[in-house]
Amino acid sequence: AEVSCAAVFTETTLNVLGTGPRCSFTNQRQRMMIALGGTPRAKPEDPVIVRDPVLFRIDEVTPGNVQYAVQHQVLMKRQGGDPDLVPVVRLTAPKRVVPCTTITVSSAGTEGSGGRVWS
Repeated sequence: AEVSCAAVFTETTLNVLGTGPRCSFTNQRQRMMIALGGTPRAKPEDPVIVRDPVLFRIDEVTPGNVQYAVQHQVLMKRQGGDPDLVPVVRLTAPKRVVPCTTITVSSAGTEGSGGRVWS
């Protein structure tokens, strides 16, 4: 079930998840999956901080049984078996130029940044 990342995580955590991250619970609602947004800065072992209070549990059988989680943090982990990101740099530029010509070099074909901006 998809939920608002902003409703669950602190601003500190949202800032590293990138623009427009998507958060959802697994079917058993025991794990939250985070799809990073554009230009994320998150990396393994960064802290993920949950807001205080966040709805933790509602018992559908007994609607009055509502529990909230207090603020806490866990370390970001990759899914088991996910490969390391290995950048593949591809630069394009004119093959020949005459002296004093302005040239443009493009890294548009480069892959493996994980959505991060190249610097």
